[in-house]
Amino acid sequence: MKVIIDTNALIYAAKKKQDLATVIDRQILIPNLVIAELEKLTKTARKGADKAAAKLALQLIKHKKWKIIKLEAGHTDKMILKYAKEHSCDIYTFDKLLKAEHKL
Repeated sequence: MKVIIDTNALIYAAKKKQDLATVIDRQILIPNLVIAELEKLTKTARKGADKAAAKLALQLIKHKKWKIIKLEAGHTDKMILKYAKEHSCDIYTFDKLLKAEHKL
């Protein structure tokens, strides 16, 4: 089974210096929309820690060579949900709303 990682999970992992590959024992999928959000955060985040975490998360994605999936344009969480449902994937997130919607 595959698991999609959302932006806040990557930011959290980067801040806590947590290796997601050791926490998740399945194929990790990173949506292109999440990469775009991380790139935006490196420039616009108000907290320096968030900027640094976004930069680290982007480096991890590149270094780990996780599979990048292309989602159609739209609200990131909605596109992640749509992909997860269509491809029977789990979602790794700390977003309560996204978790709740994925259980439906």
